[in-house]
Amino acid sequence: MSHTMLHLRNHRPQPVTTDDLKRANCPQRYWTAKWELIPPEARYVGEVLHYRDTLPTLLDQGVGLYLWSPENGTGKTALAALFVIAALANGYSAFFIRSSEMKEAVVENQRYDESTTLREHLRQVDMLVIDDLGKEHKGASGYAESLLEDVVRDRTQWKRATFFTSNVGPDKLASIYSADFADVLKECMLAVWVGGPREGGKAWREDERQRLQALRPARSANG
Repeated sequence: MSHTMLHLRNHRPQPVTTDDLKRANCPQRYWTAKWELIPPEARYVGEVLHYRDTLPTLLDQGVGLYLWSPENGTGKTALAALFVIAALANGYSAFFIRSSEMKEAVVENQRYDESTTLREHLRQVDMLVIDDLGKEHKGASGYAESLLEDVVRDRTQWKRATFFTSNVGPDKLASIYSADFADVLKECMLAVWVGGPREGGKAWREDERQRLQALRPARSANG
């Protein structure tokens, strides 16, 4: 699709299939994630549920989210996946990609489908989730940073929402990338701090560990 063409969106709610999730590159471990798993006492719950409940309006305005916490395992990626599923359920297109994969995908000219390169799809999809910003390889050429900024700038101009998850606080983006890149993100997304258990959130990785432990066979009395 040319960038000069209107990007038509289907607002009708629809069931989300496994094929939809695969096309969106949504990690399979989050396919069964539920909003109900977010602790009601979490400080960020009001912000993320407000976005979920007004998702069509915010997506149409090109407003994304910057989900961040310096801690790992607080649920940033799980939340991003829930938003991918919500977008698909509302008839929008969505795509999930790790920041570390973007440069390689573009350099290798990988394709999304027969008619579209992955780079084109990153620019055109209604909702783009870039996971783990700050963990991509930063070479001396600055290509990875330039690619990120170029994609986000293009999406901002066309009012297409971009989501990031990151361990990097918004106040540190200018020193890691550039002041221009930090300013672009401020223009097109809302920052949401996703705290862990000390802030009313949860340790999502601990939940996974306990689930795996529950699958172990019970030990006999004799050990």
